[in-house]
Amino acid sequence: MSDQVQTKIPEKKVRLIEAAVRLMLRHGYAATSVDDICAKAEVTKGSFFYYFSSKEEICLAAMEAWAGYWLGIMDEAGFDRIPDPLDRVEHLFKVMEGAYLNPDVDPGCMIGTVAQECSLPSEKFRAICEAHLEFWKVNTSRLLSEAKAAYPPHTDFDADEVAWWLCSFVQGTLLIAKTQSDRAIVNSNIKHCRAYVMSLFDRKESAA
Repeated sequence: MSDQVQTKIPEKKVRLIEAAVRLMLRHGYAATSVDDICAKAEVTKGSFFYYFSSKEEICLAAMEAWAGYWLGIMDEAGFDRIPDPLDRVEHLFKVMEGAYLNPDVDPGCMIGTVAQECSLPSEKFRAICEAHLEFWKVNTSRLLSEAKAAYPPHTDFDADEVAWWLCSFVQGTLLIAKTQSDRAIVNSNIKHCRAYVMSLFDRKESAA
């Protein structure tokens, strides 16, 4: 989890953000208090309010840290080193497996957790969650569009729509995984999702 937060910021602030991510991912926003975060981070309440004005503010920082964690995973995945665009799409599922089956991170998504709890009562949280998920959709849609251009499908599809479907699949799978004693559902769902997405393309129809 330490990779989720940039280490250039003060060490106590890093610990507070990491604690907020862990606690909110496991217990949710409403059930996580400032006292809980301070205890988990082993930081005084005075230090908390030195860095953050409220639980809302640290939640926003935790969401940014989570988004940065995922960006780091994507950067390390080396998509730009994979020449075939359809192989890049397939590689996305391998990256998802590594991230969502990571035993060191509780199942779930920080953005999805906050969106589920806070989007309706808070326009601010709704807009921020929307922006994070839109960013995920845009990058996934780009991978799908590049594969579609190289391997024109027999049946046309909208890359944005499939990317949103993938986002929905991820959020739903992680939600169900929280109710299971293990993450077998994550593994099997990714397998079926990969099979469906790859079936959208036909390598025999390669434009190359």
